[in-house]
Amino acid sequence: MVQDTTVVRSEGGGGDYLHAVLALDASDGALLGLVDARFLHRSSGQKAQRRALPVEEKESFRWLEGAEQAASVCSGALRITIIADREGDIYEAFALRPDNADLLVRAAQDRSLEDGG
Repeated sequence: MVQDTTVVRSEGGGGDYLHAVLALDASDGALLGLVDARFLHRSSGQKAQRRALPVEEKESFRWLEGAEQAASVCSGALRITIIADREGDIYEAFALRPDNADLLVRAAQDRSLEDGG
């Protein structure tokens, strides 16, 4: 399952966006179909407010909803791999991921790794 957000109409710091979630077959890469899609509208100047909101009220909640929808639609799959870009690199995506899902997310933040030695 691949999810990403793309610009539909830009308005200088804001605009309209589409967040699409696509299902792919891991064995041959075939496109299975659209799992979920939602339009978003961003207004400029909202960054400062985002840290105080619960995740359900944040725009980034779309990453969690996309993963849940994929787990529901693809419930017959043995495993689901959720692929996301840097915008999907949020704690809640890892903490609340569906049981049968693995995550492959491009890191937006440096992480401290435990020394294996």
